[in-house]
Amino acid sequence: MIRVTAFYAYSEDVEFNWDYYRNKHLPMVRELLGEKLLGLQVERGLRGLAPTMPPLYLAMAQLDFASEEVLQELMLGAVPKIVADIPNYTAATLQIQIGELLA
Repeated sequence: MIRVTAFYAYSEDVEFNWDYYRNKHLPMVRELLGEKLLGLQVERGLRGLAPTMPPLYLAMAQLDFASEEVLQELMLGAVPKIVADIPNYTAATLQIQIGELLA
């Protein structure tokens, strides 16, 4: 199984509109990816290890797909639309990692 993780970097001066993200962006992602999206998890960063440390990331989203081939199919159609929506909820720096689930 292939997992795409989107990391939205924490910055003190960057906002993240969770209402828009949960109620508009995520439903759009689910609709665009359809049955090829096997799983979707979203995490909100609260803090670092110490209570006074900020989180490394404002948010992380993990999307699971059956294979690299399925992911490549989606890259041309769905992914540009998903990325184009990001400015509607944050200006945070986005980093993407594609990995393979081993356990």
